[in-house]
Amino acid sequence: IRCKDSTGNENPAEYAVKMCIDPSPDTTAPEIKATSIMNGGCVAEDQDTAAVEFYTNEPSTCKWSFQDEGYDLMDNSMICNSELYQLNSAQLFTCIANLTGIARDGTNYFVKCKDQPNAEENDRNENSESFFFNLRGSTGLKMKNLLPNGTIFGGVSPAPIELYVETLFGCNEGHAICYYSETEEGETPIAFFDTNNEDGVHTQRLDLPSGEHDYSIQCIDAGGNVVEDNIEFTLDIDTNAPVIARLYEEEGLLKIVTLRDSECSYSLNDCDFSFEEGIEMPYANTTSHVVEWNSDLTYYIKCRDEFRNEDASCSAI
Repeated sequence: IRCKDSTGNENPAEYAVKMCIDPSPDTTAPEIKATSIMNGGCVAEDQDTAAVEFYTNEPSTCKWSFQDEGYDLMDNSMICNSELYQLNSAQLFTCIANLTGIARDGTNYFVKCKDQPNAEENDRNENSESFFFNLRGSTGLKMKNLLPNGTIFGGVSPAPIELYVETLFGCNEGHAICYYSETEEGETPIAFFDTNNEDGVHTQRLDLPSGEHDYSIQCIDAGGNVVEDNIEFTLDIDTNAPVIARLYEEEGLLKIVTLRDSECSYSLNDCDFSFEEGIEMPYANTTSHVVEWNSDLTYYIKCRDEFRNEDASCSAI
């Protein structure tokens, strides 16, 4: 064999292929090497039939039955490829069976094959033992805890946001692959970065600008169960330090109310202190902060939010 590419380059030495044909009779029955659906797998909710491909190591005719019996007694035949040009990429021949009667708790199937479809019947070899195959039904796949929702806040643009989805039930107790896409028509779904987990938790980081966001979520399990939903949220990006809305005395305490969750600290000297150098005011990550009231003292107060936004000067004195 010699080959030439599109620019005229050809191999100077021939590539030699040598083979031989075993002249002895074929006495070996065909083998089923693989199946298109995993043995013991499941099908989608409310589905009791499935087209399953059985892959044999040689041209064959195959049959299936609900009970273990001889090849000639099996009533259900398959559509089989038996020509050499019909070999698949794994060098196997395909037989397609339409399996019926798939129960929720599983149904057993028995498959037998006979080789050399074009040979005399006495020269053909059939399986003495059945290939055992099982399929089961499933409940529908369910999706819950879609996050984020409502209004969320960021301190930098674009802001890192995590899409979060949990899946339940289906073929394998929530084990599925989830995809996301913007809800605009024609968008191609993209698989979550962290998905296909046994615990049914799926996450995806996105870096987004301020504004309203809407994502379509689709999850699919091994049996073909599909569930879809939307995640809608508003992203509010604020790079300014927290704003103090009120300061007042109540029950012997100086109380400060910020417009959003913050943490505050104070100094009794001046504003020239870092937040960490100040005295912490309970309570962090809330909108309410307190310190003991003393009218003889001056409180130099600094507040910052969860994104570490803070003013160089005091938030309040």
